[in-house]
Amino acid sequence: MNSKYVIKNKTIANFLVFAIIVFNIYAKPIGDIFGLPSFFFSAIPLVLLFATIAISGKINLNIGSNFKLYSVLLAITLLLHVLFRGVGTSAIIYLLYYVTFAVVLSVADEDAWKNVEKAIMLVALLMSIEVITKIPTLLASSLNLYNIRSYVILDKPVYSFMLGLGSIIGFFEVLKNKEWKLIKKVAIAAVTILFAILNVLVIQSKIFILGIVISALFTYFAARSKVKRTLRRSIIVIIVAVVAVILLYPSIIPDYIYVFINRYTGLFSSYVTERQTITYDTRDAITSYAIEIFKENPLLGVGFGNYSSYAAKNFSLGVTETESTVLNMLVEGGLLGFLSYVGFMISIFMGLWSKIKCRSNNYHLVEIFCVFIMLMVLSAGNDFYNISFWTIIAFAYAATRSGESYENVVSDYLSDDGNDL
Repeated sequence: MNSKYVIKNKTIANFLVFAIIVFNIYAKPIGDIFGLPSFFFSAIPLVLLFATIAISGKINLNIGSNFKLYSVLLAITLLLHVLFRGVGTSAIIYLLYYVTFAVVLSVADEDAWKNVEKAIMLVALLMSIEVITKIPTLLASSLNLYNIRSYVILDKPVYSFMLGLGSIIGFFEVLKNKEWKLIKKVAIAAVTILFAILNVLVIQSKIFILGIVISALFTYFAARSKVKRTLRRSIIVIIVAVVAVILLYPSIIPDYIYVFINRYTGLFSSYVTERQTITYDTRDAITSYAIEIFKENPLLGVGFGNYSSYAAKNFSLGVTETESTVLNMLVEGGLLGFLSYVGFMISIFMGLWSKIKCRSNNYHLVEIFCVFIMLMVLSAGNDFYNISFWTIIAFAYAATRSGESYENVVSDYLSDDGNDL
């Protein structure tokens, strides 16, 4: 197989990584249009990517001992579930996520990551346009912006997810690409600010604000040298800008910020109404119920895919999701499943931290680290355990297994003799 054919396959593979993100996010509305299950459209680009890799004749799968260890732990958990718990049909999805990780990992290099960036920025931009077009209708109906969830085509947390990641990626795109013309930098910066504003003021994502703070802190302390100085200047500018806007227009502060502060300090009680506390009360009830279910099944959990049936039968509020990836792993997977998930994520965190400390001026690694931290925070506050999630995790893990940048997959393909696979 000649080098042009290999490079063509790699180009196709990179595009399919882009398609995996886009199709996974919009699988449900596309499925509704065609009358087919959303799973079908989520799986199409993944299957095509696997076929492309198979045709190329060589899989560059740098799994490593950490993933093998946690995969064995999860496999044991699944086996015990089958024997003693029974598993819901959605348990198959968990296996699909691990397949997604393995397939994407085989093409996860810096070139492919650029396609992930493009996919996230595109989806975030499409979501922004959709949300903006709904605002006039929402305000005309005299409803609070909080009610935007009733007017958009996807679940509200998905907007928080993609706009949050888009904000991080847009920020680093401006920092990384010093060769860009000023007008392009300004355009990307404006779009990035738009993502953040919509997430805070319209989507009203509390977990996004927390994610920005935590990811900024971890990234700043992990980075070194030139990158750290650039981050410091950028963070100061952002803080000054936000404080200035709040001082000039204090009414712009959304009510949920006051509710959050009141929840833990007792301040601003005059700003808080009973309706505004419903979200917190509901979350508390969901968490309490999920923890009780875990206490009854601490080792194995209730079985992957089984929590929704438990909640539908026994939870008085009728909410069938834990609304947290971490909590869901604890309840459905028990300690075994939970440790396989959390342990693997901690190993990625430590690996990225170590790489950044050794590669002081690598913006790419710092960006991957910041995106990973944001992803962990967002998934702790919402259930984002999906194909897009595991696609990004594959790139984060690949970064821990590489040198200063990812090993180029095409180069690896051609490494045997320079022409043939």
